[in-house]
Amino acid sequence: LIVIATQCIEAGADLDFDALVTECASLDALRQRFGRVDRRGERGSSDSVIVCRSDQTSANDPVYGMALSKTWQWLQTIVIDGAVDFGIKALPAPSEDERASLLADPKFSPVMLPAHVDSWVQTAPKPTTDPDVALWLHGPERIDADVQVIWRADLDLTNLDRSVARLTATRPSSLESITLPIAAVRRWFQQQPAWEMADTVLNRVDEDDWRRNRRESGPVALRWDGDDSEVVDASSLRPGAVLIVAADRGGIGADSFDPDAKTLVIDLGDLAQLRGRGRASLRLTASALAVWALPADVLAATPRYDAEQAPVERRAQLDEWLDRWPEHRPTAALCTNEEYAALLKTLRHKRRRDRLVGDQLLIEAEVPSALKTSLPLDLVEEAVTEDDNSSFLSVEVTLQMHSDDVRTFARDFTRHLHLPQAIADDVVLAAWFHDVGKADARFQRWLVGGSEIAASMLDEPLAKSAIPGQSAAERAKAQRLAGYPRGYRHELLSMNMIDNKEALKAAHDRDLVLHLVASHHGWCRPFAPPVDHPDAIKVHLNHEGQSLEGDTHHRLSRLDSGVADRFWSLTERYGWWGLAWLEAIMRLADHRASALRVGDGE
Repeated sequence: LIVIATQCIEAGADLDFDALVTECASLDALRQRFGRVDRRGERGSSDSVIVCRSDQTSANDPVYGMALSKTWQWLQTIVIDGAVDFGIKALPAPSEDERASLLADPKFSPVMLPAHVDSWVQTAPKPTTDPDVALWLHGPERIDADVQVIWRADLDLTNLDRSVARLTATRPSSLESITLPIAAVRRWFQQQPAWEMADTVLNRVDEDDWRRNRRESGPVALRWDGDDSEVVDASSLRPGAVLIVAADRGGIGADSFDPDAKTLVIDLGDLAQLRGRGRASLRLTASALAVWALPADVLAATPRYDAEQAPVERRAQLDEWLDRWPEHRPTAALCTNEEYAALLKTLRHKRRRDRLVGDQLLIEAEVPSALKTSLPLDLVEEAVTEDDNSSFLSVEVTLQMHSDDVRTFARDFTRHLHLPQAIADDVVLAAWFHDVGKADARFQRWLVGGSEIAASMLDEPLAKSAIPGQSAAERAKAQRLAGYPRGYRHELLSMNMIDNKEALKAAHDRDLVLHLVASHHGWCRPFAPPVDHPDAIKVHLNHEGQSLEGDTHHRLSRLDSGVADRFWSLTERYGWWGLAWLEAIMRLADHRASALRVGDGE
């Protein structure tokens, strides 16, 4: 295995190479790199090479300054028999006078104060004063801010609702994105001359140059944030954003970012669903189907949108079209043979779901577990848990089953992390109670499509719905029919239902359990979302023999409810990072439990 890497080889990763070929750098950087060679001492001896271009031997390097050339010159003075021994004890130590010139100049960074961390730890909502953490990571003279760019063929910047509906149906994935410096993307959007992108970071001079020469660009991309997505122009880009760009804008040449490239970019959205989430989907547009390299006659026969067509007739037409697909992967297709076979077999199955997303036909289905084992999955299934969309997984899961799943994962995580037993028990207890607020009769109606009759026929309360999470229109319609208030949080009702001595008698730290329940969707850090409930509806649940009761008019969204005070007292008790870590354990247990049941529908 040959690994080609940039400066990331200096990071604290546990890599162990047999040999190394490296460009010269400052002495401290070289020692870090050689720390990755025969790391465990199993080889005993290894030959590596340091190279230096002739123009670097006396030049001021943009990354390492004069330390690079000084290090190269110093290495010549310690050569023995044509080599330098970089062994941890063998490499001679430079003198005090030499050392300063051989190390990269330290960069100025401001002092991080408790007030800064107090601001960063407030994530819901973020405070008005939210210092940019990059200033402490890289210093004031460097700009390392990145954005993620994804190309989609069905993006329509003139119709935000339509674009969000399409993107929700096939959610953007990291597998189809490219990470780019925000300044380079701005210049691309404004058709300014591109900077050369190398290992060196942009500096404030580059940023000032862009600001002096920027032009109005108009709408250029969609900033993806689920239902809160927005259309943006070049001047409104923000670090960390996920930007969806129209495929016909170009920007990809020779399989890499090229701002001058104008050719149509292949839409990888459906392939990313299959490879990253084990979910087969097809958007029936020529540009979206390009990734499968179908024969011209099959593409020409692709069924078109017809709002008047009966579902049975549309199903038959799609079946006939899928039967025309080649049984074996076309040579030019970007997928593997296994992926192609799994896609075709899944979409020909009777459990396939055909629906209209706006004016676009979409075919989708969960790949059966038996076929998933043959897929080269790059990521585990993703179950987004930041909002109530995570309750819609295309398969019904009872509240009892989901609670037990999350409890099992939480117990497993805390055991392997060797948490103190009292804290571990409290995380597990919070996992068991986290979703009891879903026992609200209106939430149950929402999970079954808004039907009071269907909800009354349930043998026990649900935690997950058979409605696909990708169907925003169906979710919204079901919520209206169910009468569940928009923005109302089930996790606050969960906290209200367990906030009594009986439910939490086993808790070692009652406040920790309550906070982990309240924050498992990211809220209550420090404030609950400002949505209260005018009606007092009683909610009852028998949860593994324990009788729980709550009131929808709990008023926990008030500033004086104690939610924010609890967050700050726990932050003081467990530390800024300690509390966030415990929250992460709880939330990842919820992620994994949700993903566990996604494939059970076959």
